[in-house]
Amino acid sequence: MAISVDGKISLYLQKVAEDRSEWSDCERKMHWIEEQRTSAKKLASEKPSPWRTVIQESGRLKLGTVLDGGYVISKALAEAGGSFNVGISLVEKDGKKYLCKSVPEGYSDREVRLLKRVSHPNTTKIVHHSKAEPGWKCEHFEQACYEVDCPGDEVDRIMMEYCNQGTLLDMITRYSSCNEHIPEALILHVFESLAKALHCCHTGEGGNSIPNNGEVWDAVMHRDVIPSNVFLTVSDQSEPYPRIVLGDFGCAMEQSRYNELQSGNMGPLALDNAFLTPERPLIHDIRSDVYQLGLIIWCLAYRTVIPGYSTFLAVHTDEFELGLWPYSSRLADLMALCLSWNPNNRPSSGELTIKVQQIQKEIVVPAP
Repeated sequence: MAISVDGKISLYLQKVAEDRSEWSDCERKMHWIEEQRTSAKKLASEKPSPWRTVIQESGRLKLGTVLDGGYVISKALAEAGGSFNVGISLVEKDGKKYLCKSVPEGYSDREVRLLKRVSHPNTTKIVHHSKAEPGWKCEHFEQACYEVDCPGDEVDRIMMEYCNQGTLLDMITRYSSCNEHIPEALILHVFESLAKALHCCHTGEGGNSIPNNGEVWDAVMHRDVIPSNVFLTVSDQSEPYPRIVLGDFGCAMEQSRYNELQSGNMGPLALDNAFLTPERPLIHDIRSDVYQLGLIIWCLAYRTVIPGYSTFLAVHTDEFELGLWPYSSRLADLMALCLSWNPNNRPSSGELTIKVQQIQKEIVVPAP
């Protein structure tokens, strides 16, 4: 006799409950990660960062103000999300829209340098950079003042391309609210795009990236690959899916610089502790970026924005047997490989790109 959908779900939940009675070593480690995340979130709530103060100040932003370079503020996006998106606003120039990121004075230098080094269709493009100038005179006001979106604070400003379809966080939320599965072809498109972006960051290959002083490529670790830092944009209506753009390099760091600081301050760490890797905060390397990409794919598959240890971050045999996993086993296997506890067992971003492309060729999934 056929089992109803409710019956299948009941059997699945019963089996999961039985599995949880005997935790494996991996599950205990995931529980430890969850404890670290909870502790970090509590600490962050008790000790407000200077960045949050700037975000609060950005609420006073004056629309219509002309900024350095002729960019005009058209909309305040102070709560745009991400770990260090400080003072985000939408600006316009010559009829085109751009994203403006304002950060405390001196904190933009590294991000701008890395954005200029890493050039790829799937990474955000920088179009203008202005440094803080105390006493800068606004065109719309008589009095001299500091940058208007952060009154009383000196800030640097980075102008970047504007992505018109929001973020992966927005997309996940939309599909979840409609109770619809994200098409596998779209998930694979995101998978491939981000793997290519990370491959360019890690090796300098696949784009127009620039090595330091013509030397061997110094790997760029993004360190904050989360749904709210992945943007979608459409410029060609004939394309079935939007272009995927990895943005917000505020936490990014070159491998050589990270090695120099390994015994001390690691620089700004991601505030989204839900995407903490097993090896963090002790170490972070290019394979840690791959782990975070695996978490993004997991979030897309399960239409959730916060991965947690209680789900074991895996696809269980029960889900296949009971027909609860709506995607191919190849996607599940590759996602699990990215989420390997041991970084050495994870594929490199280049290997990952090839594996995703192989799945795309072998699995026929119709585009919308």
